[in-house]
Amino acid sequence: MNKILLSEKLSELKALDKAESSGVIEGYASVFGSIDSVDDTIDPKAYDHVLNSGEMPKMFFNHDTRGLPIGIWEEIRTDDKGLFVKGRLNLDLDLAKQVYSALKFGSLNGLSVNLMMDWDDWEVDKKSGIRTIKNVQRLPEISVVGIPCEAKATLTDIKSLTENAESVRDIEDILRDLGCSRKEAMLLISKAKSVFSQSDSEANELKSVSERLERLASNKF
Repeated sequence: MNKILLSEKLSELKALDKAESSGVIEGYASVFGSIDSVDDTIDPKAYDHVLNSGEMPKMFFNHDTRGLPIGIWEEIRTDDKGLFVKGRLNLDLDLAKQVYSALKFGSLNGLSVNLMMDWDDWEVDKKSGIRTIKNVQRLPEISVVGIPCEAKATLTDIKSLTENAESVRDIEDILRDLGCSRKEAMLLISKAKSVFSQSDSEANELKSVSERLERLASNKF
């Protein structure tokens, strides 16, 4: 089998900064009908074989398959738009932490697929030179990348830390992301509850804590 390696095919990436699922990212690894910078486009049925195989791609950064995977893809499916993927970064790894930080900061915004195909799995239009990929034999990995081949690769807006805090558990996880231990986070929340229960202006206290967390997250002390 003659296999072709195709890289850097993306479209939109969304990094979810939800406290209950810290490290989760999702987006479209391919967009159907979109023409990338090397004049490739993906047919809507191209991933059918991959999806039916049940094989889940690995997650790497910039296709560094000799290194450790930076996380795992937990969901992969197609819809009218393209190939949707959702996964979780392993935040115990330094590289994954750096990637996640860059995603939240907005300086990293791409996904890229590694496609394996036979020669007869695509068709090339003789006039335009555009290659339409009809079938993908395997999809061994999907990477988070700095410069994707797909021009439409974008990162959706990420809410600030405090905007995502909707429960005590959310606040606890946010504090842990900021460097607090679980014990320290729980103690801080307990103290905050005590202060709120004794205060006549709970709304102002909550606003103050929110502002302090924002400054802490931005290293603005």
